[in-house]
Amino acid sequence: MLTFLLMAIDRYKHLKHPNKMRLPPLACTFGCWIVAFCIVLPYPVYTDYLDLGAYIKVQFEGVGICAVNMADDMQDYLRSLFVLTYLVPLVSMGYLYSKMSEILRDLMNLPAVFYSQDLTPRSCEMPSRLNEVQSTVSDSDDEEIDGYKESKTQKYLISMIISYAVCIGPLMILRLGKLEVSETYENSRHFDLTFMICVWLAFVPTVTTPLLFVAWNSDSSTKDRIRSYFKRTKVTAEQATRTVSTEGLAARNSIYTVQESIPA
Repeated sequence: MLTFLLMAIDRYKHLKHPNKMRLPPLACTFGCWIVAFCIVLPYPVYTDYLDLGAYIKVQFEGVGICAVNMADDMQDYLRSLFVLTYLVPLVSMGYLYSKMSEILRDLMNLPAVFYSQDLTPRSCEMPSRLNEVQSTVSDSDDEEIDGYKESKTQKYLISMIISYAVCIGPLMILRLGKLEVSETYENSRHFDLTFMICVWLAFVPTVTTPLLFVAWNSDSSTKDRIRSYFKRTKVTAEQATRTVSTEGLAARNSIYTVQESIPA
C-alpha cells in the first residue's frame, strides 16, 4: 500500500510540476523497506516464548512455542496498524487521484486553437485564455503532458489499487474482528477456515497486478492478437466438444443397430 501511495504522490507532483525532478526510485524503495521494518518492529514485544520443557520435562524437553500476548496494548497496536497502513493510504490516494483527475480533465478539455496572420482583438483573447488554463494546470511549466496517455496510466493504477484494497481488506478486517471475538474450541475451526480463505485472497494481487501491468504496457495490436488467440482457442474447444458428442451419438446408434440385428 505504501508503494501505491508513493506512486500517487509522484504522479501528482509530476502533473502539477512537469519540469521538476520526480521522486528517486531507489530512495523510495529503501524508504518503503525501512517503514515496513519499523511497522513490524514492535510486534516481537508482544510475543512470549514458552518453554514447554519447564512444565513437562519428559515429553517436551527442549520444545518451546511462541505465543502472542493479546493484551489491551496489543489491540491498540493492531488497530493503529489498520488505520495507518490501510485506511490512511486509501484516503490519501483517493484524494490525490481525485485532484489528478481534475488536472487531466482540464488538460483534455483544452480547445483547439488555430492561429492566423490577421489577428483581431477577439481572436487574441483565445490564446490568452488558453495560456491561463495551461498556467493553472502546470504552474507555468513549459513541458507538455499527454493527457490521453496520463489518463490511461491513471486508469490502470486505480484498477491496481482497487483490486489490492478489495483483496487485502478482508484480512485486515478479520484481524480486527479476531480481537473482539473470543476464540473457543467450538468456533476455532471456523476461524481457521476464514483466516485461510482471507490469506489466499490477499495473495490474489500478486496475479492481478502483473496482469494489469502487462495490459497497461501492451499496445492495441498485442491486445488484438491475445483476443484472437483466446477466440480461436474457444472455437477449437467448441468444435472438439461438438465432434466428441457427434462421435458418441454415432457410437450409440451403431450399438442400437447391432442389438436390433441380433436375433432374439
